[in-house]
Amino acid sequence: MSSIFQNETGIAINGFSGDIKDSNIFDNSLNILSESMVKIDPNYFGSINTDEMNVRGVSITKVYDNRIPGGKVVDAISNPYALLSHEDRQKKATEFVIEAGNYFRQRNYGKAATLFEEALKAYPTAEVYYYLALCYQEMKEDEKSLKYLKEGVERFPKDSTLQKSLGLMYYQKENEAEAKKAFEEVLRLSPEDRQVRFLMERIGK
Repeated sequence: MSSIFQNETGIAINGFSGDIKDSNIFDNSLNILSESMVKIDPNYFGSINTDEMNVRGVSITKVYDNRIPGGKVVDAISNPYALLSHEDRQKKATEFVIEAGNYFRQRNYGKAATLFEEALKAYPTAEVYYYLALCYQEMKEDEKSLKYLKEGVERFPKDSTLQKSLGLMYYQKENEAEAKKAFEEVLRLSPEDRQVRFLMERIGK
């Protein structure tokens, strides 16, 4: 296993016949560039959506859903909105968010979550991650809620609302070490947050 990240090009392939698998290849300007089409075995690319993997000239059907060694192998999915323009993706996402918001207010969290997930595919925002996590929390599906909060924080690290929600969730689960990490980041982004200051004092470490 190897980890390749924060490069201009993670891996450049030319006339290659070996295996590239079980590696973390993410956060590069271009994760993989191949001169001719090659099939790549499961790796972690920062997303399970093929259009978000930053690869060229490779065919991917299986990926890890999180960094190795923690991730599991899943089917790669292609984003149905990938071919739309930036503006059209934003417009589509807005439509989903408006409809999801109506269901959310009616406390139909299952329907709202489905629509928020579509909005994420079309055009992800910190707000959509927040409300999607909230839907799953209301449905008592804490693991899914936590998954979306962690994903949201990774994608929008400067959003203090997502960081705070993640910290509160860890705090409720009595995982004080992870809660403290999230709360420290909240206070770095939003030093005046009294609730987080109070909870940090309660953790007292």
